[in-house]
Amino acid sequence: MGDYVLCEVREKVASDFEAASDVDIEIVLGACLYERFTPWGVRRPSWPENCLVALESQKYFFWEVVFGVKSPDPKKMSADERHFGSPARKKLEKLSSTVPGGRKTNYWPWMKTLPESYWGQEFAARLIMESPTSQVDGHPEIQELARQFVEMAAVVDGLLEE
Repeated sequence: MGDYVLCEVREKVASDFEAASDVDIEIVLGACLYERFTPWGVRRPSWPENCLVALESQKYFFWEVVFGVKSPDPKKMSADERHFGSPARKKLEKLSSTVPGGRKTNYWPWMKTLPESYWGQEFAARLIMESPTSQVDGHPEIQELARQFVEMAAVVDGLLEE
């Protein structure tokens, strides 16, 4: 699923996008969503640090997955957490008012909770069984997710170039 999303973003936005996380972990979608507050996302090497279009579990073990732009606001963090902040946050502040459907938090200038609350084995199995191609990336939900990644990556890229 992560490889498919990354390929779509590379093909439709820019070829230099890479898979990313803001923590020191193997950057694999399943490994990231297994942990709480461990994002898996895409970003360009030219983007400021700690800025990515991402998925993240808000609870452990694949529960309450959110999608959005993770770019923590250093002004809203304690002194010992400011290194998690992103210099891109100021340019991304208007995301929640310009892109419909999301909300803003201290860590996310734009995010939304995804309708499927559990992304574990049963979720993956359902996607495979319902997919017209018998592949996860052939399922309409994953194609829609990839479309959202493409759209948001293009918006963030444009804002960061301003």
